[in-house]
Amino acid sequence: MVKIMFDHQATDSNHALLNWEYRTVPETCFHPDCGTYISYGIQAYQCCGGHCQLISAVHDISTKQSFVEQLTILFTKQQLSPLHLLEVITDFLP
Repeated sequence: MVKIMFDHQATDSNHALLNWEYRTVPETCFHPDCGTYISYGIQAYQCCGGHCQLISAVHDISTKQSFVEQLTILFTKQQLSPLHLLEVITDFLP
């Protein structure tokens, strides 16, 4: 059984370290005013013992791939809890 704790020091019942990994995901989107476009979202994974499970995702964040990639690097490095993912993304948007 895994105990989910939402911080970077979380462990499972076998005391293996849990961590968060964020990934940039390209998405094909459509809007009636501009047609089809490529946008980038972020997926949050809970990783433990070499296995990662998708926990949450935020879609259509930006058409600027480098911006979203910088966010995923920052979120992984800082071990942002997925509970705060949408709120923090919103804080970074102009």
